Amino acid sequence: MKRMFILASVLLVMTLMIPTVALALEGYSYYYNVSFYNSGTSEISGRFLVPTNAKALVDGHYIQDDGEDVAVTYGGTSEDVVALGLDEAGSVNWAMDYLTLAPSQTKNKTMWLGDTDAVRDQAWIGMDGDTNTVADAASLDITTNLTLQADVNLPAPPTSEQKIISKNNAYALVVDATDFIFRATKSTATSATLRPNAAGYTTNLTAQPAVANYLNVDEASTDDYSTYVHTGSTSVVTDSYSLDNGTIPADATISSVTVYYRITNTYSASGGSSQPFLYLGGNTSLGTSANIVNSFTTKSEIITRPGGGSWAVADIASLEAGIKLSAMGGFDSLCTQIYVVVTYSYPTFTEVSIGVPAKR
Repeated sequence: MKRMFILASVLLVMTLMIPTVALALEGYSYYYNVSFYNSGTSEISGRFLVPTNAKALVDGHYIQDDGEDVAVTYGGTSEDVVALGLDEAGSVNWAMDYLTLAPSQTKNKTMWLGDTDAVRDQAWIGMDGDTNTVADAASLDITTNLTLQADVNLPAPPTSEQKIISKNNAYALVVDATDFIFRATKSTATSATLRPNAAGYTTNLTAQPAVANYLNVDEASTDDYSTYVHTGSTSVVTDSYSLDNGTIPADATISSVTVYYRITNTYSASGGSSQPFLYLGGNTSLGTSANIVNSFTTKSEIITRPGGGSWAVADIASLEAGIKLSAMGGFDSLCTQIYVVVTYSYPTFTEVSIGVPAKR
């Protein structure tokens, strides 16, 4: 990760003062007035470095060498300030909060020093907030060895778990009230089978026996001519079925949804047609239309998400699967079973304790 701070064309003027009046920031004994001036002809922005914690100040007991008694105000408002090299003896550079300067513009900030009771929220270097995201790269993968290192100064352990470094669905370095933890994440692939559990948005095929249509196609083991839905129409007739939700974890990633269906006809050869589909939120995704042969055949097809886009676990709660059938004149087309298989992966964790959180 590269750290960059803009210094060109910026003139800094600093004066260390021992105030004789009440300080604007209560508790601090000293302050710097820092002026930032853009002497260039183009607007510049970034975090600008200010040398502070000079050895003479530390040795003279004007300021602590851990950097906790440093604060910044701009226009009367407290701002973020980031220390560079707190572990270095002598002097430390401080990066001010994000600043934009127009050509020939001056902005003034104040650095407050010397409050022995002060603690400071140390932000990350070169950022506008507490979270920094970088592009994924092979160098961030766990192969044989991967080193995660964070120099953390904790005045007190956090009250809840906080991430220090993390890669989604891969690993994380975290701290909580009792421990520093390294957590490795593995992606586990599996699937869930969803079967009809209620009528869907349309029911037009004929049930045999005469019960709710979905009850004739919901069996886990095929029963062929014992229960089925059918049509003798040469026009396409449609049934749709609501599905049980399965047990897919909320943090799963769905890779595919496959419709399985078992069909035949009462003709002596190939005749009639079948076409599976998925229905979600008023949208339909159709599978391939195919001829039906005169023996029970189980077909399957991966069908894309109705309405487009990527699958979400929340989609499964309202997903329907269906079948479209047509027949040869004077004969029937039958469907005896239909179900959906959702293939997905989900993260599993391995945790290693690496120490008790303390001020460090």
